[in-house]
Amino acid sequence: MSDKPDPSEKLSECLFSQYSLTVAGVMSATGYSLYKRPKNGIAVMLVAGGVGTMADLAYGWSTKCRPYVLEWQKHQQEMQRNEKSNEK
Repeated sequence: MSDKPDPSEKLSECLFSQYSLTVAGVMSATGYSLYKRPKNGIAVMLVAGGVGTMADLAYGWSTKCRPYVLEWQKHQQEMQRNEKSNEK
């Protein structure tokens, strides 16, 4: 087994620290809802927040947290190799 610690915690911290697009989505939806006064104003804000959250996670996974993602993937591959070698 590897002596290296599990990189999942660092990856989680990095991914969950991404929030700028979520805030931008909610703020723009709030402005739109106040300006246009649609019947479903809260739904617009919820959808914009959800889209912003998904965009934050995608940006974090592909760009901002990429070193942690690569470290985590390498760790997962090592774990799978160790499991296969233990089965034999």
